[in-house]
Amino acid sequence: LMSSSWLTRVGSGLTVVVMLCGGASTMTCADEQPSRTRVEYHEIQQAFFTEQFDDVRARAHAFLAQHPDSPDTPRIMVWLAIGLEQLQQSNSALRVLDQLKARLAATDPLWPELLFWEGEISRRALQLITANTAYQRVVNRYPDSRWSAQAQSGLGLIAIHHQIWDRAIERFR
Repeated sequence: LMSSSWLTRVGSGLTVVVMLCGGASTMTCADEQPSRTRVEYHEIQQAFFTEQFDDVRARAHAFLAQHPDSPDTPRIMVWLAIGLEQLQQSNSALRVLDQLKARLAATDPLWPELLFWEGEISRRALQLITANTAYQRVVNRYPDSRWSAQAQSGLGLIAIHHQIWDRAIERFR
């Protein structure tokens, strides 16, 4: 289980955890022998969900080196970025997200989540211009995304940081 402190830092924790689970794939048949790639994916997933972020970092780097073209690579890169941020390595986390942005197709459904995490990690690192831009892109480009409300909250937190109370209140409505 995830600690309440981590869930609080994430934002609306359970929603985010459920959303992160939504991107995970599952094996189709119980008696089907899983491939080594699937096993490695699930090991990284388990480490992420149990907050073993050092393990996420090590396993994700190994997976990305061995399977750079796997369909699971984008999800693992998101987990790696979040894990790096939790390990106080925000700049490394943002570099991972930049690498992911460079490889994603314009129509990939991961974009709203990726931009949200870019905003979230940037905001926590006090890179508020980058955070504002990323959150705003989620709100503008993906208004119906489940990440849009989270991005609105991030914009509200930036407004609070700048003591722009009216704008902050608007973002939380």
